[in-house]
Amino acid sequence: TSSPVSISTRAPPLPSQIWPPSPSATILPSPPSSPLSLSEVGCMLMLTPSSLVAAPGFTQDCFLVWSVERMTEWSMEPVCYAMAEQGGSCQRNLPLTVYKHPDNVSISFVNHTGPMSEGQQFTLLCEVQDVAPVKNLRVTFYKGQTALGHTHSSKNTDKKPVSEVFTLNIISTKADDGVEFWCEAKLELGAEGPQPPPVVESEKLTAAVLCE
Repeated sequence: TSSPVSISTRAPPLPSQIWPPSPSATILPSPPSSPLSLSEVGCMLMLTPSSLVAAPGFTQDCFLVWSVERMTEWSMEPVCYAMAEQGGSCQRNLPLTVYKHPDNVSISFVNHTGPMSEGQQFTLLCEVQDVAPVKNLRVTFYKGQTALGHTHSSKNTDKKPVSEVFTLNIISTKADDGVEFWCEAKLELGAEGPQPPPVVESEKLTAAVLCE
């Protein structure tokens, strides 16, 4: 869901600041809508650049809403620009995060099918398909309801949806026979993001262990 951002100046003719100094992150889509407001009359607002999806035009009202039905851009830096009638202007960057749930999350063993031998090392592989932003992704491996470990992506600069695989080494034991292994992909978008955070789970992978 979207997270409204209020941006305002104190009073013309000297709008020297837009409040708050660090606007909250705007989380898109579903559907994105970001209110931008000025507290006094006699002022004008504009959201730039003009290449923004469905960018509202320049207005003499002291309240401006940017609403997008479908977000297709993954990297943009909107700026709210305010100007008073009697001199002075100011601007504030509008932090923006566009996220996308994974299309699919799956789990498997690397280079192995069938029963496992007790006491040997095996590698679990969790594949997350088309998720954004990957820098906010946390993958957790589970054995039953017990978390085995967490991992994050190393692709911290990718804003567009990407697919990535995560691995975890385990040593099979007799107690693992019949146990279900699975993984969870969670987008951690902070306090301004959707609550609870978006989570997609893999199917369950039942282990068979041959005892020596």
